[in-house]
Amino acid sequence: MTLLACVNARSMEATVQLVQGEYIVVLQKHQKTDLSALRRKFVQHNLTESNVKYTYNINEGEFQAYHMQSITDEQAAKLKSLDGVRYVEPHAIGQIAEQAKDNCHTDSKFITWGISRSSHEGGHMPADKPYQYNKEACGQGVGVYILDTGIQETHTDFAGRASWGADYSGEGETDFHGHGTHVASTAGGEVYGVSRCSDLVSVKVCTRNGMCAVSAVLRGIEHVANAAQEAARSKSGKKVVGNMSLQFGRNQAMHDAIEALTNAGALMVTAAGNFNSDGCRTSPGAAPHSWSVGATTDNDARSGFSNWGTCTNIFAPGSNIEAAWRSDSSDDLTRSVSGTSMAAPHAAGLAANHWSNNRDMQPLQVARSLESFGNKDVLDQSSLGRGSPNLLAFMDCETPTSSQS
Repeated sequence: MTLLACVNARSMEATVQLVQGEYIVVLQKHQKTDLSALRRKFVQHNLTESNVKYTYNINEGEFQAYHMQSITDEQAAKLKSLDGVRYVEPHAIGQIAEQAKDNCHTDSKFITWGISRSSHEGGHMPADKPYQYNKEACGQGVGVYILDTGIQETHTDFAGRASWGADYSGEGETDFHGHGTHVASTAGGEVYGVSRCSDLVSVKVCTRNGMCAVSAVLRGIEHVANAAQEAARSKSGKKVVGNMSLQFGRNQAMHDAIEALTNAGALMVTAAGNFNSDGCRTSPGAAPHSWSVGATTDNDARSGFSNWGTCTNIFAPGSNIEAAWRSDSSDDLTRSVSGTSMAAPHAAGLAANHWSNNRDMQPLQVARSLESFGNKDVLDQSSLGRGSPNLLAFMDCETPTSSQS
């Protein structure tokens, strides 16, 4: 899959590449069959352990799958008939979703229109409004996991709050692209971000050219789910928000993995996609257990590239968003780019802020709560697309907390 930042809107089909000879074999939930016995059945189809590239297990067996390699289409078809196999999908490559005690703290100067719009209620506002947030609800005790190209953790915008969680791209712990750094900066940067007290964790699933393999993304989802479960076991109180600013064709394995992640205690925020089409055709934005975010412009209209429809839960700023960017020679480079990739981290940052002061909420309760007091009916209805909610992500200093409700 590719990242969700694209200079021009392209057809969904153009961004999906199948990996020859590789499949994701998804097993029944909480598979009771001895997995070793199931794998022995592979021999009947001339398959060996060398054909199993990776084994996934999310939320104690809720999502179990094999990444199979060097198999034929005929062998894949026969695997579907084995007891314990739920379905088999081709392994695909997608991409990033880029288009090219007063506790209220107010920035002393205007930073970016996106974070400013996310903190002001009502209709269209002047372009130079400052960003406002509650200092007791700015992401304390929340980890925001960025599944992307990596994060340049030394960038000044992160103020020491960014770290590496894992690299599943095979390239190493460096953001060679810039997209992941930008997304992290928007979610939680010190200057350009929404959630300024959260911890930012890089889970690298995409390469320097913005391409993201389903197999790597599933491992990334597994990593985030494990982090949520570890936080629960340790009783640390830490909350976990994931951000996937990525776009693929519809992928059931990804949807099932996100469901298992949600049940493990994490909230996954996803980009709706940049195809200017029905978001129900695009993963991970169409995943029912994710919080899917479309993009808007600074005049409160849907961005022309943004997906729309009933699978899009909410909109957030996504056109011409300035934030940190990677550089070999600088730790303070920024860039302005557009995409639902940029909208999703605005929402992820708001979710981290809200959850930090409403710690009894379950993952999707955080999303539904933010929807309940979001900016309603402020977007240009004619621009939204059939079935889209007229709802703009929003949270200011007065946003209710669990102690107030």
